[in-house]
Amino acid sequence: AGWYDHDDDADLDLYVVNDFTHSDVGNRHFRNDGPAGSDSWLFEEISRELGTNFNVNGMGLGIGDLDNDGWFDLAFSDIEGSHVLHKLGDGPYEDLTHSCGVYDSTLLYDGWGVAFNPDGFVWVNSALAGKAVLYDGNGVPNSLVVSVPAATGGGQGIPTGIVFSSSADFAVTNGLATGPSRFIFA
Repeated sequence: AGWYDHDDDADLDLYVVNDFTHSDVGNRHFRNDGPAGSDSWLFEEISRELGTNFNVNGMGLGIGDLDNDGWFDLAFSDIEGSHVLHKLGDGPYEDLTHSCGVYDSTLLYDGWGVAFNPDGFVWVNSALAGKAVLYDGNGVPNSLVVSVPAATGGGQGIPTGIVFSSSADFAVTNGLATGPSRFIFA
């Protein structure tokens, strides 16, 4: 689930990615309509009108401006792939999942983590495939695919989450090259 201002009205709205195999309710989008009294808030479910009502095996959610147009876009993962929804100004969302190539089950099977950075890149972390893929602002996969090292005692490494880091304090090394890790997954 993630809180963000989807309609640019200065209050936080809520998008919930659901695992529909455990519920008959898919992903839900709630608009914050403000105070409903002295101790409560009023939220309206608007998933259908926004085109965000997906019935998937939801795993992870990323919220950010993928194309730097000033509107928050959504990326979420499910057990079979990942999805990208592009916000069309103050209107609904456009499903870019297949047109931008992120629904690739060979790389993104069972993705658990999605993170945006201020430049619009999105990194999708795939838990069971043991890989993570970085997409550019147009949804094109970069050549950087990170394989997660095996866990202690053997077996494939299985990360379960990912975040963007604006700090240069966390560094990674590959051979002789060292640099800041902008994405940290655990």
